[in-house]
Amino acid sequence: NFEQVALIPKDEKLFTILKPVEPEKVGLKDDEALVFSVEYNEDICEDYLERVTDEADIEILFQIYYDMLDEQGITE
Repeated sequence: NFEQVALIPKDEKLFTILKPVEPEKVGLKDDEALVFSVEYNEDICEDYLERVTDEADIEILFQIYYDMLDEQGITE
């Protein structure tokens, strides 16, 4: 199970940051989260999540997330 941290639009795509409810069960620390792109399968007409594994992309998406927080006046 995951909690959604953020939904991020970028370059006409949609990404989400998800934090596991029990991070130790998936090998993560309490302060870690995973990044996924929202993809569409035309064969079955459904969205699905694909994990983002490129470190540069992950850094960019987290920076967008932090910028979103700053714009809202939210500090971590």
